[in-house]
Amino acid sequence: MNRFRTLREVAPLLLAGLLAGCATSTVPTPQAQRITEYQSDYEQMSSATKEGVARGLISRWDDFKAVYIALGKPDVITSSADGRVVGWTYHSYMPPQTEEQKRSSVRSSYNEPT
Repeated sequence: MNRFRTLREVAPLLLAGLLAGCATSTVPTPQAQRITEYQSDYEQMSSATKEGVARGLISRWDDFKAVYIALGKPDVITSSADGRVVGWTYHSYMPPQTEEQKRSSVRSSYNEPT
């Protein structure tokens, strides 16, 4: 009898944990959402550009569509009087980090003198 009661009490917790784990793994990244939205533009990119865009990385030679898909809407857009020079500024951009870079960053913040 005690075993049945324990299973009855634990089963909802196990199910909730399982569902929570599934829910977090299916959330698309902002880049993935923009890739879906601009699928035809994305398909025309080179494989190297696609790889970077999907990871949120850009190169100097990427066009505005690739930059938008990788980084999203800029905070500031500037252009010259004739409209030929355009600059996009991202104030809060944080480049993607590997798990090792994240761990290293956390370790170094604990080792800094206060």
